Order: sequence, then structure tokens, then C-alpha cells
Amino acid sequence: MTVKWTDQQLRDAIGVEKSWHGVARRLGYAPTSSGAIRKMKSRAKELDVSFAHFTAQRRWTDHQLATAIRGALTWSDVALTLGLSASTELVSRFRGVAQRLGIDATHLDPMPARSPALDNIELRPSSIRLRDAAESLAVAWFTLHNLEVALPSGPMPYDLVVTFPSGMKRVQVKSSTFRGRHGSWHVGIGKRPYVLDKSASRTAYDPNELDYFFVIDGLGHMYLVPIAAVAGRTTMSVGGYQKYLVGDCSSLLSSFPTQTFSEASPS
Repeated sequence: MTVKWTDQQLRDAIGVEKSWHGVARRLGYAPTSSGAIRKMKSRAKELDVSFAHFTAQRRWTDHQLATAIRGALTWSDVALTLGLSASTELVSRFRGVAQRLGIDATHLDPMPARSPALDNIELRPSSIRLRDAAESLAVAWFTLHNLEVALPSGPMPYDLVVTFPSGMKRVQVKSSTFRGRHGSWHVGIGKRPYVLDKSASRTAYDPNELDYFFVIDGLGHMYLVPIAAVAGRTTMSVGGYQKYLVGDCSSLLSSFPTQTFSEASPS
């Protein structure tokens, strides 16, 4: 690239302009000429000519920002010192320029005080929430096995529609945290005939309504039981269906305070 300016002309242009676009324009180049600007910037550095006063589209210089940061306690203080109103976008720009220039601004971003109360919280899984989590766990299991899952748009006898290689299957999700006298988990797999009557006795699902039960017991064992294997039943004891065991999420439930050997009716 042919140079159209002398070193002195470059010094003079840098002294009166506030951006490299302005310098390029003053020296006879298009303000968008990146090649000319690179040449000017390189020569200015060789001549040790300061251009710290350049603001480009900003209303503040790098030097002003550095000074404001050193004397501020917050980024809002920095904006106020520069005569600006603090905003998320402006603070992000301040941070970026400060990082590029190597300006220490760590005192403006103190770590938030940690609440002693939060440090002392003991998080443990609760058995009463297994019913709430069971459907999500089932969806996760099917998804991880590359099976597409959909939720019905309205009340249906099933909870999920799963696309198996052989076609779409209807799946009802069940869970249990109750064990029988011999230690096997009991699962309620019946339905109430009337949605609004919670006192009605449960009845068995019609085999035409479902294809599978996805069952999670209180230890996190997962079963995929065909409706044909439990047709006509309203409860099942998972101990007799081990061949349908398909997964284990016990690490999520490891500290359950389960009700062992309870005679309570399965839910």
C-alpha cells in the first residue's frame, strides 16, 4: 500500500482526531479502509505516538475509564464518573475494555456474601415426592434409550406415548414406596372408574387401554411390564416381575427414609 502521509502528518492527525476512522479520513483514505488503518496504527506504535485519547463511538477514553475504575466501588460509580447512566449493556462494555487493556477491576465485582443458612441446608430425597418425579424419570429412561416420548394432550388412561421400533406404545407410569410383609415392593396399578370420585374402589385397566406399565420402586429399580403380564390386577408385587427389570436410578433415592414392611395400602 502506497503511503500518502509523513510521520509528522500522522502525529498531527492522531493529535486532533478521536478515532482511527477520523485519522484515515484526514489523511485522504476512506474511513472504512482497514488496510490503511492497520498501517497507521502499526507506524504509530513504532513512533511511540499515544492514541489513548481515542474514543471511537464512545464518549470516554481508555484513560478516563481506567481512572474511573480505580476510584469507584461499583460499576454504577464508574458510569456516574463518566457522566453516563449505568446499564447492563454499558457495564458489559466497560468490563470488556477493562479486560482488553489489562485494567484491574476485580474490586468492582466482589463475590456475593454466602448465606450461612444456605451452607447448612441438608438436601435429601423425599419418598413422598417419588410419585411426582416418576413420570420425568420414565421420560428420561426412554429418551436415553433413543425412544421418542410424547405426552397426551388431555386426560387419558396412559401417561406417555412412546415410539418403539414396532410402533407407538401407551405407557402408564407407577411408583411405590411401600413394602409388603416379605420385603417386596407393592405397586397400585388400578384406576378409579370416576375421575371426580376419589372414594371409588380401583378397577383394573382394560388391556386395550395400555401397552406397558413403567414402574419405579422405592429403591429406584425400574420395570417395564407389559399389560398382558398383569391384566386384571389392581396391585402387583415387583418381586415376581424381575424379568422386566430395565433400569436403576437408586443413586437418586439412596437416602430415602422408606416405610419398611408397612401394611398400608399401596397407592
